[in-house]
Amino acid sequence: MTEVLSSGEQYDVTIRQQFYITGVEKEGLREFESVYRMEYNSETGIFEAVELIDEIEI
Repeated sequence: MTEVLSSGEQYDVTIRQQFYITGVEKEGLREFESVYRMEYNSETGIFEAVELIDEIEI
């Protein structure tokens, strides 16, 4: 899910990632969902994460 904010150059982007975690009580494959505030840098032509808004294990 991507939400375009009113400025047209900021976006909220939802990312799902999977990690295989060891060395903790709950080992194994775990999935996380993170929401980042991204800004488009017109000089470099790339998106940059500027803020982690939320992160949960799903």
